[in-house]
Amino acid sequence: MNPPTETIMRSIKSLLIPASISLCVLAGGCQEEGYVTLFDEDGTWSLISHDVEGSGTFKTIDSANREDKFLLRFVRTSAAESEPAGKLAAATCIDVSDDSGLTTSSCNDGFTCRCFNYSFNETTMIFTEFEGEGGFLYTPAEDEPAPGEPVAVVVSEVEDNNVTFVFRPLPSRLFESNATNSAYELRQKANSLFVETGCSEICGLE
Repeated sequence: MNPPTETIMRSIKSLLIPASISLCVLAGGCQEEGYVTLFDEDGTWSLISHDVEGSGTFKTIDSANREDKFLLRFVRTSAAESEPAGKLAAATCIDVSDDSGLTTSSCNDGFTCRCFNYSFNETTMIFTEFEGEGGFLYTPAEDEPAPGEPVAVVVSEVEDNNVTFVFRPLPSRLFESNATNSAYELRQKANSLFVETGCSEICGLE
C-alpha cells in the first residue's frame, strides 16, 4: 500500500530543513531572509589603495603621513528584521595648506567630515548625504550630482582577504571620487583610529 500524501510531504520537509541548515553553514552563516549582505560593515574602514580615474589600476597610499587618514565608519542602526541600514561618517585628512589630496596632503591639520545615511543589501550600498552638525554641503558643479542625491555603491571582495573590500564608486568628491567609476580598496581597522577625526560626533554616530 502506498503511504498517504500527507506522510510523503512530511518526509520531504524533514529532508529539506537539514539541507537548508547545511547551506547556511557552508556560506558562513545566514542572515534574515531577504536581507543578505556581502560582509558586516559595522566599524572603521581605512583606505588602502585607490583608482580615482577608473582605469583598473590601483595606487597604494604612498606616504606614512597619509596612512589611516582617509576613513569611513559605519554604525548600523536598523532593527534585526529590517533592511540593514545606518549612518556613515567619512573622514578626510587635510594639511595646513587645506590640501586633502590622496597623493599630496601632508595630513597634519586635522580632518574634514562628511555624513551619510546608508542601506545595504547583497552587494549594493545606497549612500545619501546629509549635513552634519556645524557642517555644510558642497555646491555642485555643472553635470555633477548634488549632495543629498542617493548614490549606489557596489562592493566586491578582494581575493584572499576577508577584511578588505572594493567600493565603486564613492559619492562625488569623497576621496576625489568622480561618482561614476572611481574605485577604492578599504580595509577594516580598529575603531580607535577614527576617534581623532571627531567625525562620529559631527555625524551623530555617538
